[in-house]
Amino acid sequence: MNLKIYIILLIISNYLIAECLNKQEKEIILSDDYFLQRNYIQCNKQSTSLDKYICSNPNLLLMFNYYTMVHIDSRMRYFKYFNFNEFREIAMENFRKDNINPNHLCFNLKRATSILLYSDSLYNMIKINDIEYIIQKNKDGIVLTNREGYKIYLGKTCDTLDSKGNKGIWSRISNKYLIKLGKKEFIFNSSKLSLKNYKCLK
Repeated sequence: MNLKIYIILLIISNYLIAECLNKQEKEIILSDDYFLQRNYIQCNKQSTSLDKYICSNPNLLLMFNYYTMVHIDSRMRYFKYFNFNEFREIAMENFRKDNINPNHLCFNLKRATSILLYSDSLYNMIKINDIEYIIQKNKDGIVLTNREGYKIYLGKTCDTLDSKGNKGIWSRISNKYLIKLGKKEFIFNSSKLSLKNYKCLK
């Protein structure tokens, strides 16, 4: 591969991973009891291309650290024994099936962690039109991201924008939310959105 193309791809990849784990999520992981020095990704060995890729992305490595501890805790709770190598092979099987894709890794990691932690998960997810989205908050509003990296931005003034450049509005109707983006409409019902400061919805 041409060196210049490789560098461009690496920059894009690092940007996507930086978006994947925001500052608030990172701070919570670092302060959580789960954060211990144990990780299914072994950077001292880097035996696979997946290991090498994740070891070159600090945020992904941190997310795998968090997932590792959650997964070990879950296995030990149900099976009452500890075998790191066995747990690792079980946990990594699905990640290794997929091609290395920053959007997929981000989504799959957050989804796998959320399944194990249920309502205690650091990451919130919702389903819209039968497609799952990760929920993230920032100073401007809420960002919804699906597995393919498609994003919907919900602004605090009820404006909306997606990663394809489509603009629209969003609103609350009874206990449901409606997003209008061009000719597309997304309807969902979720208690996971904290919308106290969204005056446009009152």
